[in-house]
Amino acid sequence: MDPQKARPAAGTGDGPGAGETILLVEDNQDLAEVYVALFECLGYRVLAAATAEEALDVAAGEAGRVALVVTDLTLPGMSGTELGEALRGRGERAPVIVLSGYPPPDGAAGDAVTAWLQKPLEVEELLAAVARALHPPSVG
Repeated sequence: MDPQKARPAAGTGDGPGAGETILLVEDNQDLAEVYVALFECLGYRVLAAATAEEALDVAAGEAGRVALVVTDLTLPGMSGTELGEALRGRGERAPVIVLSGYPPPDGAAGDAVTAWLQKPLEVEELLAAVARALHPPSVG
C-alpha cells in the first residue's frame, strides 16, 4: 500500500464486518497494512489514508457511508482527536477510535472520540472496541 494515497479496499461482506466501511488513518505503512488485512479478513470494507487531510478528503467522497474511523493519535498535520473533531464539524457521525502509545488525557478525549486504545494492543481488544463502536449495546 502506498501510504501517500488513500485507497479503498473492498471487504467481502462475509464475517462480522458484513461490508461496513472503516476509514483507517495510519501513517505507518507496515501497521496500516496489518490493520487493513485484519479488517478485510473480517468482512469490513476499508478505506486507508496516511494523513488526516487525506482522511477528510476520503470521508467527503464517501457521503456518509463511513461507519467507523480508526485513527492513530499522532499524524502529520493534525492529531487523531483533531481529525475526529474536524469530521464532526463536517457533519460526519461515524464513531472514532483513537489508537495511541500514550494514555488517554485526563477527562474526556473530546466529544468526537468514542474509544481510546493504548498501544501496544491485543487484536481482541481492537475488535471488541470496533464491535462496541459499530453496534453499541442498547440502553434500557
